Amino acid sequence: LRNYLVSDVYVSSSTNTFITDPGTVINPLTFTLRASSSFDYIFSSFSRLWESVISILTPLLFGISIAALFSFKRLREKIAVIIFPVISSILLVYSLPQYVLWSGAAFPDRLLILFACCLIILSAVTISTLVNTSQTSWCKFSIAKKSKKIEVKKMLIFGIVILFMCSLIPSHISYAAKFDAGYSDAQNWYGASTINWIKDNTSSSDVFLAAEPRRLAWLTDRTFVGMTTSSSNLDISSLTELIDDYNITYVVVDTFLITYKTHSQFFDNLYSKIDNDEITPVTSDSATSGLIEGIVESSNWNYSKDTYGLKLVFSYAEGSQVTRIYQVEKLTMTIEKSLVDTSFVSGWVPKRGDMHTDGNVSTVYTLKSSDYAYISLSNTLAINSSQYPYLSVKVRGDTNATSKFWIAAIDTNGEWHQIQADLVAPSEFKIYTYGFSNMTAKIADIYLGVSGSNWPIVEYDWLAIYGWQLK
Repeated sequence: LRNYLVSDVYVSSSTNTFITDPGTVINPLTFTLRASSSFDYIFSSFSRLWESVISILTPLLFGISIAALFSFKRLREKIAVIIFPVISSILLVYSLPQYVLWSGAAFPDRLLILFACCLIILSAVTISTLVNTSQTSWCKFSIAKKSKKIEVKKMLIFGIVILFMCSLIPSHISYAAKFDAGYSDAQNWYGASTINWIKDNTSSSDVFLAAEPRRLAWLTDRTFVGMTTSSSNLDISSLTELIDDYNITYVVVDTFLITYKTHSQFFDNLYSKIDNDEITPVTSDSATSGLIEGIVESSNWNYSKDTYGLKLVFSYAEGSQVTRIYQVEKLTMTIEKSLVDTSFVSGWVPKRGDMHTDGNVSTVYTLKSSDYAYISLSNTLAINSSQYPYLSVKVRGDTNATSKFWIAAIDTNGEWHQIQADLVAPSEFKIYTYGFSNMTAKIADIYLGVSGSNWPIVEYDWLAIYGWQLK
């Protein structure tokens, strides 16, 4: 039902198959075909289920529920009462995947609600029958010279309730131990400081996005949304959708996400490369490339875009466990250019090869004795790479697809920074976007290169170095 009703958040390929082509699904309850669905498997799982039910509700309550069979006068009523829990438990153990049935020391408690409710109702029937069919008799007590009359059946019911409550004490202790173990487990994953920070620095109206939301939601009393989407890969697009759909105010990036969720490089950067109070725009390089093309070719640099930003507000690291909490902020991104060249007419000098420009496209090619060539600006730049951290180029190769292009930056210390290693150039113009994340000094020069065999040729349409200002 959850998969069907909220398909954009909880969906799997097997569920889609069940909806689109139900005839191919062997087991419609789990959408899987399991070789473990043998008689021995079902019988052992069935026995384990009822052992767990009895241990949780105590043998006393189970015995009282069985006594309810004497309350039903007709045989078919007795049979119906017996068949319902038996058949439903068989269906349950058949439908659930093996890793669910046999995970942990006992049957998963949350799957026993149906049977527990059934037994509790039957116990109530037993007590009700006892009350309504027994004769009224009284017992007289004298306390502090005052006489009291109490119905015997009321005393009996009271005694049964007290006995039942006392029998639940071991189960309560067991559950308390589970919660203690769960808290300890959560501390190992997230750290006590993470839990305390969420309690002390956020409000009950805040909504968190996390890869494993249940434990943090329980321990912090905050609303958490799981990072599960209709696609198998968690990327910037799905993150934006989740923020929009659920009004997310904080995003948790932790070791659990990095280890167990398929994700894009964007989340790896959030996990390890962002500093405190730094704001990271929720936008992809591919989206930026499309925007830059329109801006460069229209020469309209007065562009702004509303988006989300993630500000690092808390970080915890202990051993191999890392938890980082980002606050979601609404931002306006405005573009700021440092270098834009759409003609390559002046300033560019060919090295180990030659170039030709028609005022629109620069063609770079090697000489006969060389297997690579490049054009450069001869150390005439002084661009702050932290203020202008992006470089985009529009490039294509020759028709026989043997040419490769490469890009490098030289900083003011004379150090070489490879931006793009040799890559086969596309036969049609394509935009590539890169970042200067590893550079600390200013950019002094840019190399646009060509490599390959048989006189390789690469054409560069335009080059742009720019940055985004966040407001």
